[in-house]
This record gives sequence, structure tokens and C-alpha cells, in this order.
Amino acid sequence: MVWLAAAVAVFLACAFSAQTIARRSLLGLTAEDKARLVDTAATTSRGWSVAMLGLYAVWFAAVYAFRPILAPVTIAVLASVLALSVLGARSTYRQLEAKGVSPAFLKSFVVSRGLRIAGAIVFFGGIGVYAIRVLAG
Repeated sequence: MVWLAAAVAVFLACAFSAQTIARRSLLGLTAEDKARLVDTAATTSRGWSVAMLGLYAVWFAAVYAFRPILAPVTIAVLASVLALSVLGARSTYRQLEAKGVSPAFLKSFVVSRGLRIAGAIVFFGGIGVYAIRVLAG
């Protein structure tokens, strides 16, 4: 259980660092860049959120109905969430780049999202190990 607490600590450290980087990069944006950022956020597809909700619905159904295969389903759902997060970040990056947001902000965006995803990988890895050890064992 210590390794799961360590995974949570790494995730929180990555999330806090990413938030700090994002906040500092937002402060450095010009008014035009902020308008582009808001425009990009307003035109982002809801498909990513719907896909994530669908994954969670499948997972909850598996928790309820298929307890014997819960560990593999949990690992598959977490891997899918990570894949969707990476694809969503890549899509947002391309939209921001196409709208002409400053390169400094784009660099901060990549570092910030990368830290969040790295933290999620560690955290989800801890949950996966937990699922294998406790739920499947």
C-alpha cells in the first residue's frame, strides 16, 4: 500500500508543478493570445468528454457485473483514459498552433500537459498494480 501512496504523491507533485507552469505561462500572454486561447477552448469538441464518460460507464458496469475480470478491465480503462488524454492534448496543441498562439506558451503547454500525463501514468500504474495484486489475487 506504500507504493500506492507514493504513486499518489508523485501524481500530486506533477499536477502541482503543471499548474504552476500553466499559471505562469498564462500571465505572460498578450491580450490577443488570451483571446485565441479562449476561442480555442470554446471550439473544442465535447467528443473527448463523451468518450471519457463512456469509458467510465463501461468500467462501472464491469465493476458491477463482471467482478472476476475487474483487474484487466480496470487496466484497459485506465490505459484508454491515458490514450485519450494524449490525443486530446495533441489536438488542443494543434489548434493553438494553428491559431498562432505564442511559441513560449506552446512550449509551456507541452511541458504542463506532459507533467500531468506523466503523473497520471504513475498514478494509474499504481492502481493497475493494486488491481492485479488485490482484485485479481
